[in-house]
Amino acid sequence: MTKTLLATAAITLALGAQTALAQHFYHPEYIPRVSLETAIRNATGELSPGFRGGSTIAVVSVEAGTSMMADYLIDAMIIAFEDKDEFTVMSRSQLNLLRQGTAFPAASELSITMARSLGILLGADVVVTGAFEPFMDFYRFRVRGVNVRGGTAPVREYSTYVANDNIIALLLGQAVTKNLFTNGQRWGTLLLNIVPGLGSFTVMDDTLGGTVQAVAAGAGLALSLVGMGISNDNLLIGGIVLMGIQPAFNVIRSFSYLRSVRTILTVDPELLSVSFVPGANGIRVSRTIRF
Repeated sequence: MTKTLLATAAITLALGAQTALAQHFYHPEYIPRVSLETAIRNATGELSPGFRGGSTIAVVSVEAGTSMMADYLIDAMIIAFEDKDEFTVMSRSQLNLLRQGTAFPAASELSITMARSLGILLGADVVVTGAFEPFMDFYRFRVRGVNVRGGTAPVREYSTYVANDNIIALLLGQAVTKNLFTNGQRWGTLLLNIVPGLGSFTVMDDTLGGTVQAVAAGAGLALSLVGMGISNDNLLIGGIVLMGIQPAFNVIRSFSYLRSVRTILTVDPELLSVSFVPGANGIRVSRTIRF
């Protein structure tokens, strides 16, 4: 009996610990995230040991939300592989030249067999593809390196989670910010809402706020009229109270509402510096974005 109880207790504790661990890991707060630059550096660092020294590497495609993000990731990985001084890395200009007249498949369509065929076509020993995709409120970065001629490690993969920041917002071409209204707009909204909801709809584009005020005022007026028509004090008082909600809500909403708007981010030329620096295979372009 005692052994049975101990076994049951041990199983219960084990299951409870497993559940707690799973909940801990899968909660967004506990998933480790790195910066975009760290993710790129770690990816090339994890893949490189599986490639023979002197191999020719072609970073052919990365799936991302925008072409700007895809180009950035490809260029950054090319530079990161070059900095190791162990490989010959095909430049973007070489890839673009070879791409002419050749249908490069998208990263999502590139199977291992297709990657090897493409590598033979390009004259590369290794073909690298990747994907940068949204995951919860951050991103997942996946990279795969395929040895064209097989070997001891024919395929190497790396995956990590990337924290959202201004650089990613810039490269994806959009960000969500809080739009602050001026004092004039807030007072204008307040005064126009004498006609319930008018200012909220026209000045602040506040659909929820305008609807609440219109419904409260309209329903209150209707109840009041019905109450007076049938001499029902309860309906009359309820209608008056409901109508009173509108001006109180108007004041609070007009001076506290913040609208989330999508803004298109562009690069200020003064924030983007371009320089030419020596690389393993000659001169390469270095681009720096400052925030």
